[in-house]
Amino acid sequence: MKVKDLMVKNVISVQPEDSLTIALNKMRDGRLNQLPVVEGGRYVGMLTLKSIVTRNINPAQIKCGSMCSSTPTVRSGDDIEIVISTMLNAGVRALPVVDDNLVGVISETDLIRAATAVGIGGLPISKIATDSEFVMKTDSVAKVKKIMMNNNVSRVPVVDAGKVIGVVGTLDMIRLTEGKRELPGRSSEHVEKEKLNIESTPVINFMHNPSVVSKNATVKDVLASLTRYEEAFVLENGVKIITPKDVLELMASGPKSQVHVDVIGMGDEGPLLTAKVDKSVSDFVTRMNKSIADIQYLFLHVEKYDKGGKKPLYSIRARFGTPIGMFVARAEERDAITAVQEVLHSLEREIEHKTGKAKSARKKSRVLKKRR
Repeated sequence: MKVKDLMVKNVISVQPEDSLTIALNKMRDGRLNQLPVVEGGRYVGMLTLKSIVTRNINPAQIKCGSMCSSTPTVRSGDDIEIVISTMLNAGVRALPVVDDNLVGVISETDLIRAATAVGIGGLPISKIATDSEFVMKTDSVAKVKKIMMNNNVSRVPVVDAGKVIGVVGTLDMIRLTEGKRELPGRSSEHVEKEKLNIESTPVINFMHNPSVVSKNATVKDVLASLTRYEEAFVLENGVKIITPKDVLELMASGPKSQVHVDVIGMGDEGPLLTAKVDKSVSDFVTRMNKSIADIQYLFLHVEKYDKGGKKPLYSIRARFGTPIGMFVARAEERDAITAVQEVLHSLEREIEHKTGKAKSARKKSRVLKKRR
């Protein structure tokens, strides 16, 4: 399947000299989390909603050209496998499609429509859902903003009495910018007070209805929800979230005829660190090959973000596909190698636990047969 089969062709865009207010209005009306900046048909960069709503800025005074960031581009004739890999490596939710000029945009939700074609639809979502930090309905929207900034996420669930009753996403947060727009007759002191009042508002006034699914649901069962809401939640030992990116990771690493190893998110790191990560991953696969036949894939997603402190925080998420099941682990550390080794050790412990149970079951079965 090609990019041109899935991309959006009628692209909504802004120009570099447009104010962020214009961009935010277009994002709100079009339900868009990202917006390309275009000048004379030429792609300039991408505006991301999260980068706007989590900052204390006056959107009326900022030009789109100064807030957009450069991203990789894809061509309309590229295979979607290339696009998935590019999107995950870049850590973005959408990519511009450029054939000399901008001809379209392809997003996470466009790509997951092809998920069932790669044979992952039957996988249980409990295998791919990850823990989600949440807020209570009485918490302020300022807390949501802080979670988005610190955890590098775009949506935060709202919980009450053990149930997910809502979710606050970046589109809901556009309202935060309303207190930062300078209108005639409003003093800077008045604007600042209004901004503080908005941020102290309980999240229940910002949230939209959530998509909550059973822990027994499969990937195929949640695809419609992911396309419409861009996330789904499951209650299992806390609140867990499934996003289009989780499905894309499976599509990128999904079962192959041979072991498929993919480490995504190391593009900005130096060659020495990359080599150390590759060595840790290679050693892990070698060890696992001795105890598990026909390993299918190992997928590592590396994210780096500033969470305070002298060093950035590395968040590592791993999925390991084997004939005895798929194993998932996650770790966060200031040191990238420590985080990688921790997540690989977690996978190894899970596998040892499961294979140990399997061995015990086989041993018990043999004992029962002898007794008969």
